[in-house]
Amino acid sequence: ITSANHHMTFYQRCENLFYYIFLEWYTRFVTEPFQDQLMREVFGPNLPHVRDIVKQANIIIVNHHFAMNSPRPVLPGVVEIAGLHISEPKPLPQDLKDFMDGAEHGVILLSFGSNVASNWLGEGFEDKVLLAIRQLPQRVIWKWDRDISNIPPNVKLSKWLPQNDIMAHPKLRLFITHCGLLSTQEAIYRRVPIMGLPVFCDQMDNAELLARRNLSIYLDPQKITSELFLNSVKEMLSNPMYKKNMEQMGDLMTDMPLTSKQQAVFWSEYAIRHQGAPHLRSAAADMSWIQDMS
Repeated sequence: ITSANHHMTFYQRCENLFYYIFLEWYTRFVTEPFQDQLMREVFGPNLPHVRDIVKQANIIIVNHHFAMNSPRPVLPGVVEIAGLHISEPKPLPQDLKDFMDGAEHGVILLSFGSNVASNWLGEGFEDKVLLAIRQLPQRVIWKWDRDISNIPPNVKLSKWLPQNDIMAHPKLRLFITHCGLLSTQEAIYRRVPIMGLPVFCDQMDNAELLARRNLSIYLDPQKITSELFLNSVKEMLSNPMYKKNMEQMGDLMTDMPLTSKQQAVFWSEYAIRHQGAPHLRSAAADMSWIQDMS
């Protein structure tokens, strides 16, 4: 959840250690008790502790891809299935289809997902973005959680959008996003350049990773100006480097012997065929804290 990469300074290592200790504490004393209570309410009282369930896992399916993140050593039971949520695009609603098909200069998708409220983006964010958008020849589809009066004619505003289907449209030229993990994976899968405006948690790390690889421009929504927003959009659209690099990253993500869904199905069935696949479980799962640190 920090923006540090795998070439860290001493300060960044200390920062990561702090966050690791905090997350371990938060998971053990906040998250797990809540999960235990919820499991017992839904499935009954005779269940082991959630931590014991996790320790017994022989196969762990994770939303990760080695090309998108830093390579790391993993056990054979760790299966990467980044992009599992991405499905074949469905036909767009007629109003969206007409809006995108008729875009002579292409379309920009502006969306901050379902977990970012508009009032988290800083004072005047909406007005600054609108002022910039008015000066663009492209059409803009904007997912926003409140109504806006006097929107420009090149803007289509909605509180919900079929993002997966929009991302597959050939006239989409840029995705302006908070860099949530799922949205980032969709953009890479569809080879759509990203302009990142992260708000919290892993979004910062995702945006930093994309910018470091020249896949994106990273902006702070709290410090943004209309001029900076406009110039960044123009740079993303006019510089072919971003599209070329995103094409290459998309190829790395999809050049696999099995799709993410096929991977998940295969390893789930593998565990069934081999009585839970206990041979994949590491003895480290049973080590005490002292053993782990010694």
